[in-house]
Amino acid sequence: MSAVSKRTIQRRIKKGMTRQQAESTPNTRRIQLTKDDFDVLSKIGISYRGAALILGVSAPCVSQKVKEYGIDWIGKDQKNPNAIRNKCILLGVSKSNVYRIKRTHNLTLDQALETAYTKKLKKIMGFYHD
Repeated sequence: MSAVSKRTIQRRIKKGMTRQQAESTPNTRRIQLTKDDFDVLSKIGISYRGAALILGVSAPCVSQKVKEYGIDWIGKDQKNPNAIRNKCILLGVSKSNVYRIKRTHNLTLDQALETAYTKKLKKIMGFYHD
């Protein structure tokens, strides 16, 4: 058992403990988290906040430890590749343009994405003019 420092005893007495209580109460230890704890949670794909709830620490603590251990956090910045917004960003077309094409030509979203991308390519290559 580690010895309690004089400064800790003084603080405990100031907070209302008796001298005997202050000397006999052991120091509380912080939760020791290992790299393995974070590796398991990072592969699940949960957020920092979710990992913090599981580990019983704060989200900034999880973020700090991930940086400290150099872990590639899978849940971080992960985007749904099937979301229309992300498909539009990937193809470099406007989401509003895709929805306009869908509405005016009565197409599915995937067909509208393909049409918008094709128009964009034709415009770049000089074959299409609005």
